[in-house]
Amino acid sequence: MKKLVIASAALFLAAITNVNAQIEQQQPPVNKKEVVTTPKKIDQQTKTPINPDVLPEAVKTSLASADYVGWNVTSVLLLKAATDSYEVTLSKGKESKTVIFDQAGRPQM
Repeated sequence: MKKLVIASAALFLAAITNVNAQIEQQQPPVNKKEVVTTPKKIDQQTKTPINPDVLPEAVKTSLASADYVGWNVTSVLLLKAATDSYEVTLSKGKESKTVIFDQAGRPQM
């Protein structure tokens, strides 16, 4: 009788272990990717819409150069940061582009 109880207990434990192993195999694999982020230095700037007429002369001169012949100024934003710059949106037919100029009228990349 003792052997029968021990054999039944061993069989029971084997069955539980087998069921538990099957459940673990059915779970979808988990992608374990460790994401490390580093803080980026973000320039705190504010964008203020301004009238194109109040652009500095240096920026107006740059816009009058051969690089921008045929392009019309559609909007201007003053970018307030450590140094002021100007985000100028230009259009030519169906094309449009945005150029950022510094105070001296140089386009920024």
